[in-house]
Amino acid sequence: SPEIALPLEPLQIVLDSIQPALDIKALPQEPILLRFKGTPQCRAEYRLKNWKSKEWKNRWRPMFENSSSSGVYESFLTIPPPEEQNYTPETGGSVVFRLTNSIGKKVQAFSPGYFEILKPEDFVWYETQAEETVLRTGPGAGSEQMGYDLFLPKGVKLKQNGQIGKELRFHLSSAISGWTDLKNVKKIREPVSELRAVLESVKAKGLKRRTLLRCALSGKVPYRVHVSNDLKTVSVLFFKTLSNLDRIRYEDDLSLKTVGTIQWIQANEETVEILCDLKEKLWGYEARYEDDRFVLELIFSPPPIQNRQNPLSQLKVVVDPGHSLEMGDGAISPQGILEGEINYAIALRLKESLESMGSKVILTRRKNELVSLQERARRAKTERADLYISIHANALPDGANPFERHGFSVFYFHPFSFDFARSVHAAYKQRIPLSDDGLYYGNLAVCRIPQMPAILTESAYLIHPEEEELLSSEDFQRSLAQTITEGALDFLKSW
Repeated sequence: SPEIALPLEPLQIVLDSIQPALDIKALPQEPILLRFKGTPQCRAEYRLKNWKSKEWKNRWRPMFENSSSSGVYESFLTIPPPEEQNYTPETGGSVVFRLTNSIGKKVQAFSPGYFEILKPEDFVWYETQAEETVLRTGPGAGSEQMGYDLFLPKGVKLKQNGQIGKELRFHLSSAISGWTDLKNVKKIREPVSELRAVLESVKAKGLKRRTLLRCALSGKVPYRVHVSNDLKTVSVLFFKTLSNLDRIRYEDDLSLKTVGTIQWIQANEETVEILCDLKEKLWGYEARYEDDRFVLELIFSPPPIQNRQNPLSQLKVVVDPGHSLEMGDGAISPQGILEGEINYAIALRLKESLESMGSKVILTRRKNELVSLQERARRAKTERADLYISIHANALPDGANPFERHGFSVFYFHPFSFDFARSVHAAYKQRIPLSDDGLYYGNLAVCRIPQMPAILTESAYLIHPEEEELLSSEDFQRSLAQTITEGALDFLKSW
């Protein structure tokens, strides 16, 4: 929503609007956003406090109102190089802002956040300490977090090259960085070599409906897995790695039934890419470290789907009732019904529907249980499920127009989940008498589960009274369950 401008009097700078609000560690010459809200139609300027360079210390530099008379002033500061750094945490390293009105009256304010310029010797190595650490695309803004990027296992070494508050930035390659909270990593006390890890060997081993790609590395490095849209190529990008490969081994005939050519590319001096062509469409994958050996487990379609009459028979399906019965966890209806309660009721109906088709169904939570997103994914992985369906009811963010959005939507993330989402969405369009709110690619935690096709459904908007009434109806809940079952059946028959 647009900023509401302040009155022309009194002359003021809103202190809690000032950016940087948190301490920043950044690289020389790195642009940093400066921003504050104040009295509109004034001249805004900034300078650096306690810097050695007279040019930076004494010279006021202009800021610009970002739209006509909004009172929001912005500029970008390019941090001076290390030789111009001269402050201690007690005396400065902050930015001074000044606002001058049309009659020459002035007001000043200081940024709450301090600057520190990182030199190469300041770069610190960390190690992921959680069973799964998420790297995001950028630092958060207030309570809002940036999108998921990489999900890394415990023990991966990362080199810091920036920080805002308690969020650390890690250097992956010359063009790629990732961010995570300080609590997710621990500092490595012993010296860490600047040398890259070395990829020594790659071997393919076939198992029943699975193939293992085992990559011997000299250390645990961050990585990215990519699956092509036709599901016939999978690649792994290893950061901070050099290749010493001279051969790639297919260990048995079973691996040759699912895997075609395997190649490697030294993409640049920091990254190695493994490319693997597949003879079957990929159903899912699991990436992990076993000591310093990276294992990519390629998962192919489960045997039950060969039953063309009823491919759901004997299939293991995880049904995830989204959120919980905790107040504030999920949407709440005009009548005070919690989304977690509605989701659980629909999930039970879906469980009944799938079990009537012969599926084995696992719920990610009991009715009154509070389960994290990470634990929901872990339970699906532990069960070695074949499909994952997350059940939700929609809401709108604060300030959104409640008359613009209605009805159902379906979300996916991985390419191997797209046809599943599309089939379920088509079933909704055919069977559910509500508006079509769309089929979406969604960078959502449960949609990113890689071991199986995974989707998230939003069956209706709980905040609309007429849709709330439907969602509370047992008949409508059964209709939703039958719709999702039909969509899953169509997906499996077309695989």
